[in-house]
Amino acid sequence: MIYGHGDDIHAVKHTLKANFSSNVWREGPHEKLVEAVANSAASIANYPEPDAEPLKRSLAIHHGLMAEHFMASNGTAESIYLICQCFRDTSATIIVPTFSEYEDAARINGISCHYIPWREIKQSLSFSTGLAFICNPNNPTGDLLNQDTFDHWLTENPGTTFVIDEAYYAFTREAQSVLPLLQKHDNLVILRSLTKLFAIPGLRLGYIIASRSMIKKLRAFKIPWSVNALALQAGLYITKHYAELTPPIDELLEETRWLCHQIDQLPGYQCIPSHTTFFLVEGQRGNAADLKAYLIEHHRLLTRNADNFRGLDTNVFRVATQTRSKNELLINALALWKS
Repeated sequence: MIYGHGDDIHAVKHTLKANFSSNVWREGPHEKLVEAVANSAASIANYPEPDAEPLKRSLAIHHGLMAEHFMASNGTAESIYLICQCFRDTSATIIVPTFSEYEDAARINGISCHYIPWREIKQSLSFSTGLAFICNPNNPTGDLLNQDTFDHWLTENPGTTFVIDEAYYAFTREAQSVLPLLQKHDNLVILRSLTKLFAIPGLRLGYIIASRSMIKKLRAFKIPWSVNALALQAGLYITKHYAELTPPIDELLEETRWLCHQIDQLPGYQCIPSHTTFFLVEGQRGNAADLKAYLIEHHRLLTRNADNFRGLDTNVFRVATQTRSKNELLINALALWKS
Protein backbone atom coordinates (compact mmCIF):
# COMPACT_ATOMS: atom_id res chain seq x y z
CA MET A 1 0.00 0.00 0.00
CA ILE A 2 1.98 2.99 -1.24
CA TYR A 3 0.19 5.52 0.97
CA GLY A 4 1.03 3.74 4.20
CA HIS A 5 -1.36 3.19 7.07
CA GLY A 6 -2.17 4.48 10.50
CA ASP A 7 0.57 6.73 11.84
CA ASP A 8 0.69 9.53 9.25
CA ILE A 9 2.71 11.95 11.37
CA HIS A 10 4.87 12.62 8.31
CA ALA A 11 1.90 14.41 6.70
CA VAL A 12 1.25 16.69 9.70
CA LYS A 13 2.75 20.17 9.33
CA HIS A 14 2.34 21.17 12.96
CA THR A 15 4.62 20.19 15.83
CA LEU A 16 2.55 17.74 17.85
CA LYS A 17 2.13 17.57 21.60
CA ALA A 18 1.09 13.90 21.47
CA ASN A 19 0.61 11.16 18.88
CA PHE A 20 -2.28 8.80 19.66
CA SER A 21 -2.36 7.34 16.14
CA SER A 22 0.57 4.93 16.43
CA ASN A 23 0.50 1.56 18.21
CA VAL A 24 4.29 1.66 18.66
CA TRP A 25 5.62 1.79 22.25
CA ARG A 26 5.14 5.39 23.34
CA GLU A 27 8.59 6.08 24.85
CA GLY A 28 10.61 5.27 21.74
CA PRO A 29 13.53 2.83 21.51
CA HIS A 30 15.56 1.97 24.61
CA GLU A 31 18.74 4.02 24.85
CA LYS A 32 20.87 0.88 24.94
CA LEU A 33 19.26 -0.37 21.73
CA VAL A 34 19.93 3.00 20.06
CA GLU A 35 23.53 2.80 21.23
CA ALA A 36 23.91 -0.73 19.87
CA VAL A 37 22.56 0.33 16.47
CA ALA A 38 24.77 3.45 16.42
CA ASN A 39 27.83 1.34 17.22
CA SER A 40 26.97 -0.82 14.20
CA ALA A 41 26.97 2.11 11.76
CA ALA A 42 30.18 0.91 10.10
CA SER A 43 28.33 -2.23 8.96
CA ILE A 44 26.49 -0.25 6.28
CA ALA A 45 29.72 -0.33 4.23
CA ASN A 46 29.10 -4.02 3.50
CA TYR A 47 26.18 -6.12 2.33
CA PRO A 48 24.37 -7.84 5.21
CA GLU A 49 23.73 -11.57 5.25
CA PRO A 50 21.39 -12.12 2.26
CA ASP A 51 18.89 -14.19 4.27
CA ALA A 52 19.59 -12.69 7.74
CA GLU A 53 20.95 -16.03 8.96
CA PRO A 54 22.45 -14.68 12.22
CA LEU A 55 19.09 -13.20 13.25
CA LYS A 56 17.24 -16.42 12.36
CA ARG A 57 19.58 -18.39 14.61
CA SER A 58 19.13 -15.89 17.43
CA LEU A 59 15.34 -15.96 17.05
CA ALA A 60 15.41 -19.75 17.11
CA ILE A 61 17.26 -19.74 20.43
CA HIS A 62 14.83 -17.14 21.81
CA HIS A 63 11.77 -19.23 20.89
CA GLY A 64 13.29 -22.68 21.50
CA LEU A 65 12.90 -23.84 17.88
CA MET A 66 15.16 -24.70 14.97
CA ALA A 67 16.37 -21.88 12.71
CA GLU A 68 14.72 -23.61 9.73
CA HIS A 69 11.35 -22.48 11.09
CA PHE A 70 12.19 -18.76 10.72
CA MET A 71 12.34 -16.12 8.03
CA ALA A 72 13.36 -12.54 8.88
CA SER A 73 11.54 -9.78 7.02
CA ASN A 74 11.50 -6.06 6.36
CA GLY A 75 8.60 -5.64 8.80
CA THR A 76 5.30 -7.48 8.95
CA ALA A 77 4.21 -5.75 5.74
CA GLU A 78 6.88 -7.60 3.75
CA SER A 79 5.81 -10.86 5.37
CA ILE A 80 2.20 -10.30 4.27
CA TYR A 81 3.07 -9.35 0.69
CA LEU A 82 5.51 -12.26 0.43
CA ILE A 83 2.83 -14.74 1.51
CA CYS A 84 0.37 -13.31 -0.99
CA GLN A 85 2.96 -13.60 -3.76
CA CYS A 86 3.45 -17.22 -2.84
CA PHE A 87 -0.31 -17.89 -2.90
CA ARG A 88 -1.19 -15.60 -5.79
CA ASP A 89 -4.32 -16.21 -7.87
CA THR A 90 -5.97 -18.20 -5.07
CA SER A 91 -8.45 -17.00 -2.43
CA ALA A 92 -8.33 -15.65 1.10
CA THR A 93 -10.65 -15.23 4.07
CA ILE A 94 -10.12 -12.06 6.10
CA ILE A 95 -11.78 -11.54 9.47
CA VAL A 96 -12.78 -7.87 9.58
CA PRO A 97 -12.39 -5.11 10.61
CA THR A 98 -8.63 -5.61 10.60
CA PHE A 99 -5.26 -4.48 9.28
CA SER A 100 -5.79 -3.28 5.69
CA GLU A 101 -2.52 -4.72 4.34
CA TYR A 102 -4.00 -8.23 4.12
CA GLU A 103 -6.57 -7.06 1.60
CA ASP A 104 -4.14 -4.76 -0.23
CA ALA A 105 -1.52 -7.49 -0.63
CA ALA A 106 -4.13 -10.03 -1.71
CA ARG A 107 -5.66 -7.69 -4.28
CA ILE A 108 -2.43 -6.92 -6.15
CA ASN A 109 -1.62 -10.63 -6.28
CA GLY A 110 -4.93 -11.66 -7.84
CA ILE A 111 -6.30 -13.24 -4.66
CA SER A 112 -10.06 -13.07 -4.26
CA CYS A 113 -11.09 -12.02 -0.77
CA HIS A 114 -13.96 -13.25 1.39
CA TYR A 115 -14.83 -11.42 4.60
CA ILE A 116 -16.15 -12.63 7.94
CA PRO A 117 -17.06 -10.10 10.66
CA TRP A 118 -15.47 -10.68 14.06
CA ARG A 119 -18.93 -10.77 15.63
CA GLU A 120 -19.78 -13.86 13.54
CA ILE A 121 -16.77 -15.90 14.65
CA LYS A 122 -17.44 -19.29 16.18
CA GLN A 123 -15.30 -22.35 16.76
CA SER A 124 -17.24 -24.42 14.22
CA LEU A 125 -16.45 -21.97 11.41
CA SER A 126 -15.53 -23.58 8.09
CA PHE A 127 -13.03 -22.07 5.64
CA SER A 128 -13.13 -22.70 1.88
CA THR A 129 -10.25 -20.45 0.83
CA GLY A 130 -6.57 -21.15 0.30
CA LEU A 131 -5.55 -18.54 2.89
CA ALA A 132 -7.04 -17.06 6.05
CA PHE A 133 -5.66 -13.87 7.62
CA ILE A 134 -6.39 -13.34 11.31
CA CYS A 135 -4.83 -10.64 13.50
CA ASN A 136 -4.59 -11.75 17.14
CA PRO A 137 -4.79 -9.47 19.13
CA ASN A 138 -6.71 -7.74 16.38
CA ASN A 139 -5.87 -4.31 15.04
CA PRO A 140 -7.87 -2.07 15.44
CA THR A 141 -10.42 -3.65 17.80
CA GLY A 142 -8.17 -5.36 20.35
CA ASP A 143 -10.25 -8.56 20.08
CA LEU A 144 -8.70 -11.93 20.95
CA LEU A 145 -9.19 -15.56 19.97
CA ASN A 146 -7.99 -18.44 22.14
CA GLN A 147 -5.64 -21.25 21.19
CA ASP A 148 -8.40 -23.89 21.24
CA THR A 149 -10.31 -22.05 18.51
CA PHE A 150 -7.26 -21.93 16.27
CA ASP A 151 -6.45 -25.58 16.97
CA HIS A 152 -9.97 -26.55 15.90
CA TRP A 153 -9.84 -24.44 12.72
CA LEU A 154 -6.42 -25.77 11.73
CA THR A 155 -7.57 -29.36 12.24
CA GLU A 156 -10.92 -29.04 10.49
CA ASN A 157 -9.64 -26.95 7.54
CA PRO A 158 -6.42 -28.64 6.34
CA GLY A 159 -6.75 -27.08 2.88
CA THR A 160 -6.51 -23.55 4.29
CA THR A 161 -3.21 -21.98 5.33
CA PHE A 162 -3.89 -19.84 8.39
CA VAL A 163 -1.75 -16.70 8.69
CA ILE A 164 -1.95 -15.57 12.32
CA ASP A 165 -0.57 -12.08 12.82
CA GLU A 166 0.73 -11.77 16.38
CA ALA A 167 2.33 -8.36 15.93
CA TYR A 168 0.60 -7.11 19.10
CA TYR A 169 0.96 -10.30 21.13
CA ALA A 170 3.27 -8.62 23.66
CA PHE A 171 0.84 -5.72 24.19
CA THR A 172 -1.63 -7.80 26.19
CA ARG A 173 -1.60 -10.24 29.08
CA GLU A 174 -4.56 -12.26 27.84
CA ALA A 175 -3.43 -13.48 24.41
CA GLN A 176 -2.60 -17.14 23.81
CA SER A 177 0.04 -17.52 21.12
CA VAL A 178 -0.48 -20.21 18.49
CA LEU A 179 3.24 -20.97 18.57
CA PRO A 180 2.73 -24.28 20.48
CA LEU A 181 0.51 -25.46 17.58
CA LEU A 182 3.33 -25.19 15.06
CA GLN A 183 4.58 -28.72 15.70
CA LYS A 184 1.07 -30.07 15.21
CA HIS A 185 -0.12 -28.23 12.09
CA ASP A 186 1.64 -27.65 8.75
CA ASN A 187 -1.02 -25.16 7.61
CA LEU A 188 0.01 -22.53 10.16
CA VAL A 189 2.06 -19.37 9.49
CA ILE A 190 2.81 -16.98 12.37
CA LEU A 191 3.78 -13.34 11.89
CA ARG A 192 5.71 -11.46 14.56
CA SER A 193 7.02 -7.88 14.70
CA LEU A 194 9.96 -6.37 16.56
CA THR A 195 9.26 -2.79 15.49
CA LYS A 196 6.22 -2.04 17.66
CA LEU A 197 7.25 -3.32 21.08
CA PHE A 198 10.79 -1.96 20.75
CA ALA A 199 9.82 1.23 18.88
CA ILE A 200 11.96 0.83 15.77
CA PRO A 201 9.41 1.10 12.91
CA GLY A 202 11.88 3.17 10.91
CA LEU A 203 14.19 0.14 10.71
CA ARG A 204 11.41 -2.24 9.55
CA LEU A 205 11.93 -5.61 11.21
CA GLY A 206 9.68 -8.65 11.60
CA TYR A 207 9.74 -12.38 11.06
CA ILE A 208 7.74 -15.42 9.99
CA ILE A 209 7.53 -18.68 11.93
CA ALA A 210 6.26 -21.70 10.00
CA SER A 211 7.00 -25.30 9.07
CA ARG A 212 10.24 -26.06 7.25
CA SER A 213 8.33 -26.79 4.05
CA MET A 214 6.44 -23.49 4.22
CA ILE A 215 9.60 -21.48 4.87
CA LYS A 216 11.22 -23.19 1.89
CA LYS A 217 8.21 -22.34 -0.26
CA LEU A 218 8.26 -18.69 0.81
CA ARG A 219 12.01 -18.37 0.31
CA ALA A 220 11.53 -18.89 -3.43
CA PHE A 221 9.78 -15.49 -3.57
CA LYS A 222 11.96 -13.52 -1.16
CA ILE A 223 14.40 -10.90 -2.36
CA PRO A 224 17.92 -11.02 -0.85
CA TRP A 225 19.08 -8.39 1.66
CA SER A 226 15.56 -7.26 2.56
CA VAL A 227 16.72 -6.92 6.19
CA ASN A 228 19.33 -4.18 6.19
CA ALA A 229 22.52 -4.25 8.26
CA LEU A 230 21.30 -1.90 11.00
CA ALA A 231 17.97 -3.71 11.36
CA LEU A 232 19.86 -6.99 11.58
CA GLN A 233 22.05 -5.68 14.38
CA ALA A 234 18.99 -4.30 16.19
CA GLY A 235 17.30 -7.68 15.97
CA LEU A 236 20.34 -9.47 17.33
CA TYR A 237 20.59 -7.07 20.25
CA ILE A 238 16.88 -7.37 21.02
CA THR A 239 16.85 -11.16 21.09
CA LYS A 240 19.86 -11.20 23.42
CA HIS A 241 18.45 -8.54 25.80
CA TYR A 242 14.72 -9.13 25.38
CA ALA A 243 13.61 -8.83 29.01
CA GLU A 244 15.76 -5.79 29.69
CA LEU A 245 14.35 -3.91 26.69
CA THR A 246 10.68 -4.90 27.09
CA PRO A 247 8.47 -1.95 28.15
CA PRO A 248 6.28 -2.09 31.32
CA ILE A 249 3.17 -3.47 29.62
CA ASP A 250 1.17 -3.91 32.84
CA GLU A 251 1.44 -0.18 33.55
CA LEU A 252 0.45 0.62 29.98
CA LEU A 253 -2.60 -1.65 30.17
CA GLU A 254 -3.69 -0.07 33.45
CA GLU A 255 -3.38 3.40 31.90
CA THR A 256 -5.35 2.18 28.88
CA ARG A 257 -8.24 1.10 31.09
CA TRP A 258 -8.19 4.49 32.81
CA LEU A 259 -8.11 6.43 29.53
CA CYS A 260 -10.87 4.35 27.98
CA HIS A 261 -13.08 4.91 31.03
CA GLN A 262 -12.44 8.66 31.03
CA ILE A 263 -13.32 9.06 27.34
CA ASP A 264 -16.37 6.86 27.80
CA GLN A 265 -17.64 9.31 30.44
CA LEU A 266 -17.58 12.22 27.98
CA PRO A 267 -20.90 13.08 26.31
CA GLY A 268 -20.91 11.99 22.67
CA TYR A 269 -18.26 9.26 22.86
CA GLN A 270 -18.46 5.51 23.38
CA CYS A 271 -15.33 3.44 23.90
CA ILE A 272 -15.30 -0.11 22.58
CA PRO A 273 -13.62 -2.50 25.07
CA SER A 274 -10.20 -3.83 24.05
CA HIS A 275 -7.76 -6.43 25.39
CA THR A 276 -4.69 -4.45 24.46
CA THR A 277 -3.16 -0.95 24.64
CA PHE A 278 -5.24 0.63 21.89
CA PHE A 279 -8.99 0.87 21.47
CA LEU A 280 -11.72 2.22 19.23
CA VAL A 281 -13.95 5.15 20.06
CA GLU A 282 -17.30 5.75 18.40
CA GLY A 283 -18.02 9.45 18.17
CA GLN A 284 -21.52 10.90 17.99
CA ARG A 285 -20.55 14.49 17.17
CA GLY A 286 -19.54 14.14 13.52
CA ASN A 287 -17.03 12.15 11.50
CA ALA A 288 -13.59 11.14 12.70
CA ALA A 289 -11.78 12.94 9.86
CA ASP A 290 -13.16 16.30 10.98
CA LEU A 291 -12.32 15.50 14.58
CA LYS A 292 -8.78 14.56 13.59
CA ALA A 293 -8.31 17.86 11.72
CA TYR A 294 -9.68 19.77 14.72
CA LEU A 295 -7.37 18.01 17.17
CA ILE A 296 -4.33 18.70 14.99
CA GLU A 297 -5.15 22.34 14.31
CA HIS A 298 -6.33 23.42 17.75
CA HIS A 299 -4.65 21.02 20.16
CA ARG A 300 -1.66 19.55 18.29
CA LEU A 301 -2.89 16.01 18.93
CA LEU A 302 -3.02 13.21 16.36
CA THR A 303 -5.57 10.37 16.38
CA ARG A 304 -6.16 7.52 13.93
CA ASN A 305 -9.12 7.54 11.57
CA ALA A 306 -10.69 4.11 11.26
CA ASP A 307 -12.25 4.74 7.85
CA ASN A 308 -9.87 2.44 5.97
CA PHE A 309 -10.80 -0.52 8.17
CA ARG A 310 -13.44 -2.48 6.30
CA GLY A 311 -16.69 -2.58 8.25
CA LEU A 312 -16.16 0.50 10.42
CA ASP A 313 -18.11 3.75 10.13
CA THR A 314 -16.59 7.16 9.43
CA ASN A 315 -17.31 8.30 12.99
CA VAL A 316 -14.96 5.72 14.54
CA PHE A 317 -11.37 6.50 15.51
CA ARG A 318 -8.59 4.60 17.25
CA VAL A 319 -6.57 5.73 20.26
CA ALA A 320 -3.24 4.30 21.43
CA THR A 321 -2.49 5.05 25.07
CA GLN A 322 0.21 7.60 25.91
CA THR A 323 1.42 9.05 29.22
CA ARG A 324 -1.06 10.34 31.82
CA SER A 325 -0.33 14.00 31.04
CA LYS A 326 -0.78 13.46 27.29
CA ASN A 327 -3.90 11.38 27.84
CA GLU A 328 -5.39 14.23 29.84
CA LEU A 329 -4.72 16.59 26.92
CA LEU A 330 -6.78 14.31 24.69
CA ILE A 331 -9.62 13.99 27.19
CA ASN A 332 -9.87 17.78 27.53
CA ALA A 333 -9.68 18.32 23.77
CA LEU A 334 -12.41 15.77 23.05
CA ALA A 335 -14.66 17.47 25.60
CA LEU A 336 -14.30 20.76 23.69
CA TRP A 337 -15.03 19.35 20.23
CA LYS A 338 -18.24 20.41 18.56
CA SER A 339 -18.85 19.23 14.99
